Amino acid sequence: MQNRVKSLITRYLEQALTDDERAELSRLLQTEQGKQVLGEMIDQEAQIILMNALCLAPATTDRIWSRIEENLETTTARKINWRIWGWAASILLLLGAGLVFRLYQPVGEKLYYATGKGQKRSIILPDGSLVTLNSNSKISFIQNNRTRNVTLSGEAFFDVKRNPEKPFKVAATGIQIKVLGTSFNVKAYQEDQAVSTTLLEGKVHLETDAGNGMEMSPNQQVHFRKQDLALVPGDMAAYYQNNWRSGKLVFEDEPLAHILPVLEKWYGVRFEVAPKNAKCRFSMSIETETLDQMLRFFELSEGIKFNRSAGGVISLGGDLCR
Repeated sequence: MQNRVKSLITRYLEQALTDDERAELSRLLQTEQGKQVLGEMIDQEAQIILMNALCLAPATTDRIWSRIEENLETTTARKINWRIWGWAASILLLLGAGLVFRLYQPVGEKLYYATGKGQKRSIILPDGSLVTLNSNSKISFIQNNRTRNVTLSGEAFFDVKRNPEKPFKVAATGIQIKVLGTSFNVKAYQEDQAVSTTLLEGKVHLETDAGNGMEMSPNQQVHFRKQDLALVPGDMAAYYQNNWRSGKLVFEDEPLAHILPVLEKWYGVRFEVAPKNAKCRFSMSIETETLDQMLRFFELSEGIKFNRSAGGVISLGGDLCR
């Protein structure tokens, strides 16, 4: 079924569906598996859209979705009279039109978005802002006549639609980030010792629950340490090396204590290692490698032994610091 849904969506975007295929696609997209396949296709292509900062207004996507529904449900073959301008853009039309995510949001209503382990997802918020959620993350979004408010648990990249009259605020554990229009990353997993904010464009103002704050400039990273409520500078080079949105991880002579939490989020698994081995340092680059390939690298090049428990936990052992 998965391949069939992909094939029909591709043919739809090429304006090549027959009447029977239109009816079949309409039926399949109402099933849970059909929605999942479409969501996966959107996740893949929306990353391209996000990188190009492409955005459609809700009113535009609503009109497009009305036309999509009309063409899927009709029993008479009719040619779509709006221009298909590329696969990635077409996927965005489906995304923005609300087939998977809602664009219309009554004032005061809170919306929720989340990802599971090993999953990444791009979202277009009702205000036109773009958000990409990393693995095992969740946000809520609510707007009123004066502000746009996000609560984050996990990690997300924000490309905020500029609106000077309605500031965009992101709240994480112990800290609030206020912006007007900018691009920035926030890492705020509950298990981490700090909340990390990385600013790429524009300006943001950080304010902690303890009352201290600062204004960030582009190409700057700041960590909010939960233990002592302090704001300390971070390492932009490390951020660019391990930019999770780029689909590549790079580690240069880093301890396992730093590497394994990143790999856990990347692969959606949990690792265990003896405290004496957590300081052992490794260098590696991961892009398209599967979990098994990565573990094989450990085993062959470093002599590490690994075992998987029934619960899916991977234990690393052996002479790790040789």
